[in-house]
Amino acid sequence: MGPLTGPGVLAFVIAALMAWVELVTSKYPRTGNFVAQSWPIYAFAAIYGLIAFGSRAGLDYLVTNGFVKIEGIALADPWIQSVIVGLSTKAFMHIRLFSVTAGSLSIPIGVETIVLIFEPWLLDEIDLDEFLTVRKFVQQRAAHHPNLANVRNLVAANLPRQDSKARDAFLLDIQNSASVVEAMELYIHKVGRRIFSTVFD
Repeated sequence: MGPLTGPGVLAFVIAALMAWVELVTSKYPRTGNFVAQSWPIYAFAAIYGLIAFGSRAGLDYLVTNGFVKIEGIALADPWIQSVIVGLSTKAFMHIRLFSVTAGSLSIPIGVETIVLIFEPWLLDEIDLDEFLTVRKFVQQRAAHHPNLANVRNLVAANLPRQDSKARDAFLLDIQNSASVVEAMELYIHKVGRRIFSTVFD
């Protein structure tokens, strides 16, 4: 069974899904639904999927031509190989052997060097899309809640239970916010769209 059939597609899907899920859960845990509207995040996931697909094809070539021998019933299964390739692709692509530093610039040397071609730009684009989408969503609600003091009170009255220090620090940020939009953006990043929409429907 060649890599262009099921196993190759499986490696692509797993690697792309892992890249997407890891990015959303680590950087946008409360605003992931806004990021889902951003095309760069799909490009980001697809690139890792293609790397996994290529790696799976390369592994198949090496095994078929006798350059590599995989022993063990489980590891010899092409589907298991695809799962392993898919799960490990993103981690593998971030291996750095050492870094070269010139002033404030640090360049990783290793497999991670390849990642620098696409990842920083795509991550910046995703950040900008998330900011713009959240801003538009919040501005629509802010138009119906123009009083900053009332917004601060609503936020304070609708915070989930949490560590008192974290709560106090967040409320201080809300008190220091200069506008309704800024306060609402802080709140939506804290509690997510579902709770935010319940409070500021």
